[in-house]
Amino acid sequence: MDRPTLPEVVMGHAQRFPGRKALVSVSYDGTAPADQVLTYGELHAAALSLGSHLRRSCEVGDRVLLLYPSGPDFLIAFLGCLYAGAVPVPAPLPTGPRHHLDRTTGIALDADVSAVLTQARDLVTIADWLDQDGIADLPVTATDVAHPGRSLTAPVRTDPGTTAYLQYSSGANNRLRGVVVTHDCLVDNLRLIQRTYRLTATDTFCTWLPLHSDLGLVASLLEPLHLGGTAVVMPPHAFVSAPHRWLELIDRSGATISFAPSSAFELCVRRVTDEQVGRVDLSRWRHACNGGEPIDPGTLAAFAARFAPARFRETALRPGYGLAEATLLVTGAGPDRAPTVVRVDPRELENGRFEPVPPGAEGKPLVSSGTIDGLDVRVVEPDLAAELPDGRLGEIWVRGGSVTAGYWRRGTETEAAFGGVLGSGEGRFLRTGDLGVRHGGELYVLGRLADMMFLQGRTLHPRDVEQAALAADGTSTGLAAAAFLLAGSRNVVVVQEVDADRVGRDGVARLADAVRRSVGRRMGILVSRLVFVPPGGLPRSTRGKVQRALVEELFLADALTPLDALPGPRTREPSRRPAPLATTGRKAG
Repeated sequence: MDRPTLPEVVMGHAQRFPGRKALVSVSYDGTAPADQVLTYGELHAAALSLGSHLRRSCEVGDRVLLLYPSGPDFLIAFLGCLYAGAVPVPAPLPTGPRHHLDRTTGIALDADVSAVLTQARDLVTIADWLDQDGIADLPVTATDVAHPGRSLTAPVRTDPGTTAYLQYSSGANNRLRGVVVTHDCLVDNLRLIQRTYRLTATDTFCTWLPLHSDLGLVASLLEPLHLGGTAVVMPPHAFVSAPHRWLELIDRSGATISFAPSSAFELCVRRVTDEQVGRVDLSRWRHACNGGEPIDPGTLAAFAARFAPARFRETALRPGYGLAEATLLVTGAGPDRAPTVVRVDPRELENGRFEPVPPGAEGKPLVSSGTIDGLDVRVVEPDLAAELPDGRLGEIWVRGGSVTAGYWRRGTETEAAFGGVLGSGEGRFLRTGDLGVRHGGELYVLGRLADMMFLQGRTLHPRDVEQAALAADGTSTGLAAAAFLLAGSRNVVVVQEVDADRVGRDGVARLADAVRRSVGRRMGILVSRLVFVPPGGLPRSTRGKVQRALVEELFLADALTPLDALPGPRTREPSRRPAPLATTGRKAG
């Protein structure tokens, strides 16, 4: 028997407890935060009404672009599309920097959408964007305006294997690809999240993440809907401008679970004041889920220590790993234990081996991304398609019910990424493109294979180079850097944000010398080119993650806005590709 789809589950919730809160949307436009409540009964009725409108204007399977800020109208539009059998395509509002507008335009064109849904207050902005980018013929509907007509009586019945929505990943590789998430993949992953964190309908979720991102959409919005729980959402900009608001909302709403990337936890450590810490009680926050980007074990420890006075428990920290191609969650740390951190020999790690050092010895700390349970996760030598034993680094391959149907209208790329077959003949696996290792039944994720630097027979992670650069002096707190190896060369480039007011104009050259010395001392490599940009000068994803690949593109196109560009020495370094990881990207198995 087929499992009920999400629309069927939500309809059941609305029938059984129509007055229960489905969504609480918090705004910060006034002197105090204001709540807007949407019950399950109201959500179901509004989705039926919008679904009826869409049935009159769209065919089943048509893609519909959703352009909303975080709030009830996004949820009604998303569910209304599912009720009508249309395919919602969440995307960021076309505002801000040009590359954000280009991304939204690219999504609209790639998904071949039939219509755009938004709020009345954004109609003019969206009309201007459509006209400017040459797609003004798309019909635009404001869903917060009444649409007369008879409403549907129930969601359109859809096969669980059909497409539920398209998820355009907001990761750091800057490649525009729509992940095809089917109804059964979605339900499978929602159940995996529920089992991993032992969630029930009594749990309250809280998020500031953009709802068009996979972590915001699946983990923070659709999961509580599936459970019959409550989602509490706040605007992303409200968190970025004042991180304490996130923690205050967790306290005020009684939230038990909240997902965020590692950078958000680090931002709270740096910017939440002692007075603000003293105003919150985080004792009910049982699941502080950390994912969406590589996890810094130092950030976990610092967050636990910083907010211990607010009754936050280290055992609430939940590192995890996931990606849009697997709907979301792949592994996660279970309840009631502190994060697992293992110190390993850094030289062995650079040679592809995970070797813990003896207790008390110096080593590189790595944090576990949780237990492998619910999906088939392998670590594979990618060139040979050979499964590697525990303790050996390789590409993470995944298969199971949560793995999605592939990339929208990209057959070749779908086969390359989703058609992994081991040398033993086992398949089909999703080839994640991520570097990882299994140890003690848990998964450790080191980053993107394509980002790795292969120098002097060593495998180096750019994050380590970036941290070495930022540690050069005390002026880089809160800023970011991007390091990469120019394709086909031995040249390491570092693009780093610098606050000129902190270092002073006369201090830029001294800082450049300090950065090169710090990277050389800590990493044993030479920075061939160092570019300083102002704070905020590095492009970031909607989650705030630096888009390293886009930085490289801008560098090559001479399109960065440098504070000071300092050409470095051109000393050539020998480059030997290490075994067994002689690859920097995906390759069909």
